[in-house]
This record gives sequence, structure tokens and C-alpha cells, in this order.
Amino acid sequence: MGVFIWHQWARYVSLTAGIYGIWAGFWGILFRKFFWDFIGGKLQAPAPGAPPFSGGMITAPSAAPFIMIIVKFPLIQILTIVMSLVLVLLEWPLPLMKKLPIYRSLVFRIVWLLLLAFVSVLFYQASPH
Repeated sequence: MGVFIWHQWARYVSLTAGIYGIWAGFWGILFRKFFWDFIGGKLQAPAPGAPPFSGGMITAPSAAPFIMIIVKFPLIQILTIVMSLVLVLLEWPLPLMKKLPIYRSLVFRIVWLLLLAFVSVLFYQASPH
């Protein structure tokens, strides 16, 4: 009985992670921000006579590839949504899905969760702030 309870608890945690990933991906598409912009970046004060919140963080030139795939074209957010949907389909399956060998693979789920965590940490909305 105890093993069953822990298995159900793990499923609920994975479902929560998948639903949070879907939500964070959509939120990240609406409000695009590269989470690691403070590394190597500089803080710019507002110009004299400009609105008070016109300054901000200027990212380092080395962050240009990340800015391209997160801010200009939300590839990481879309990838997070797709990966989270796959995770939700694995943890809350349709009857047809239960017959597939991928549904019974614990190793695949662990690797998938680790990949999802790696992709999600790149944009601001999926990080715990």
C-alpha cells in the first residue's frame, strides 16, 4: 500500500510540473524575458528627462543567442509547452496511451523531467521567483 501511495504522489508531482510548465510557457510568450540577463550585463539608469522606468538591464553581447531564441522568437517557451504537454499525457494518459511501452518506462519519464527542467530554467517565467 505504501508503494502505491508514493507512486501516486510522484504522479501528482509530475502532473503539477507539467501543468506549471504549460502555464509558464504561455506566460513566457506574453512577457518575454531572458532569466540570466544579469550575468555579464549592466544596469542602465534612465536618461535625464526620460520616464522614470525607461532604464533597465542591458544584456551582455555573449547572451545574443539566448536573446534570439527566448525574446525575439519564443522557441524555448514553445518547446517547454510541447514537452510539458507530453509529460501531462504520460502522467494522465488516455486508455490508448496505456498500451504503449513508453507509458511504462520510468527511465524515460525521469530523463524527460530533467530535460524539461533544463529547458524551463532558461526563461524567467518558469523559474521560481
